[in-house]
Amino acid sequence: MGTSNITAINRGISGDTSYTLLNRLAFSLIPTPDIAFIAIGANDGLRGMPLKNTKQNILKIIQHLKEKKINVILAGMTLPENYTQTYISDFEQIYAELSKQTQTKLMPFLLIDVAGIPSLNLTDGIHPNKVGHQKIAESIFQFLKTENIISSKNQWQMINQN
Repeated sequence: MGTSNITAINRGISGDTSYTLLNRLAFSLIPTPDIAFIAIGANDGLRGMPLKNTKQNILKIIQHLKEKKINVILAGMTLPENYTQTYISDFEQIYAELSKQTQTKLMPFLLIDVAGIPSLNLTDGIHPNKVGHQKIAESIFQFLKTENIISSKNQWQMINQN
């Protein structure tokens, strides 16, 4: 764990599914990062995709990153309450299972303190607005420090390259 500055490169594309990320993963790794923070799968769930496919895609992404010696952190997700409780529960469990199976650190819920708060989301009630994204970035930064993935002396900047 060094004390250098951090550059965060956002490779996410609006509407991404685990399948689309898996298929453009090689491109997303240019330049090759030291750490990959994976926040993927919500769009799979929102579209009602088979959970076994989502889990398999995310597993392949994690395995590919680990083969490249990239430190992987996985962000947990959930779904809106208009889905069945069984589907939501099974969906949420994907992240804990993959974390355990691949020995990958897990940030339990990406949208902590943002989900369901109207002032932090767009009018659709699902997607964070600018202030919501800032709060998410702060939560991620705090998680990385708490988990000793980065030093409390680190500073970071965001580069959006999607």
